[in-house]
Amino acid sequence: MMIRYLFILCLVCVSCSTTPDNSLDIQFVTAVPTSETTPTITPQEIPFIRTESCDEADDTPELPTYAPSTIDWVRINGSQLAINTTPYKIYGVNYYPRMSPFEHFLLDSETEVIGKELDVIAPSGINTLRIFLSLEQLFICETQAIPRIETFMLLDDIIQTIASKNFHLIVVLNQQINAIQQPPSAQLQFIASRYANEPAVLAWDVLDKGDTFYEDHSSESVLTWLSNAILSLRQVDSQHLITASWESHAIDTVDLVDMVSFQHFGDYLPLRQEIANLKAGTDKPISLSAIGYSTFDLDETAQRNLLYQAFEEARFNDLAGWGIYSAFDYPTSVTCTEPECPAKPQSLNFYGIWNTSYFPKLAVDAVKRVTESQ
Repeated sequence: MMIRYLFILCLVCVSCSTTPDNSLDIQFVTAVPTSETTPTITPQEIPFIRTESCDEADDTPELPTYAPSTIDWVRINGSQLAINTTPYKIYGVNYYPRMSPFEHFLLDSETEVIGKELDVIAPSGINTLRIFLSLEQLFICETQAIPRIETFMLLDDIIQTIASKNFHLIVVLNQQINAIQQPPSAQLQFIASRYANEPAVLAWDVLDKGDTFYEDHSSESVLTWLSNAILSLRQVDSQHLITASWESHAIDTVDLVDMVSFQHFGDYLPLRQEIANLKAGTDKPISLSAIGYSTFDLDETAQRNLLYQAFEEARFNDLAGWGIYSAFDYPTSVTCTEPECPAKPQSLNFYGIWNTSYFPKLAVDAVKRVTESQ
């Protein structure tokens, strides 16, 4: 039977907000997830220009040199992370701007808006953002590393804005890719080289949910792809950590990565078992890179309880940290696909711990309790 639990952080008034009482004890009751799979969205066709022949892109203007920020580096210290000698726990959130998520991120985002959203996030104690890149949007050609200048300059500004707010980054390099083809080595190396000296980047997350490819391809072919992609990155960037966020077979990546990352969107007991398996299989840092529950399926109390229980499990097992999926709820107007707009609300729109008005859900209280940001 699923463990039943609840913790009381504060007395909540439906029509007003109150100051949380830190003296209240933690108690446990029911919190039952109804979605046990990673949130998904059918991507819209990404509107970018790809030349018929990469030779036609030879006249692309030169991309200005990137100047790194001055934030401190996060390094590995045994099975943990640290800044210099100070332990660094990843208190993270998977982040897209509220009005430009998914395929809109590198097309419609505004750094001024991102800065304001980071000001919403920062008081919670969250210190790390996990963001997602689209190679199709960053490069003109399918295989060659010919950059789209405006898109890279936007990414430069986004990274600088995030660093200026004292956040670190886990950067997902590949989301939708055929794992049995050759990795886009030239493009990966271009990105890694450009930001090789950027201390705000905590880690390159080489392939998101890579073990989902096991359904159509052998695990060996997927891991070979991952190994080759990582080799490409290490050839040009020796400073940043490398990870790959698998869903349920993260132990497969242990020999390839610096930090083992896994995701969880279901019941508490499988989470505990997965952590035990990983702890038994490696002494490397382990990060719960994505965990989330939608308030479309659950109420805010259950979302808070489930997340808090995961935080406690991560603390008890001394994980390197965790990352909530996701920061904000998304309006249906930015997650629908033409001609089916406007769309009906769905689970995807409500995984945030802040709603579409930037008002905190109860889960933010759980984050503050863990990060001691009350």
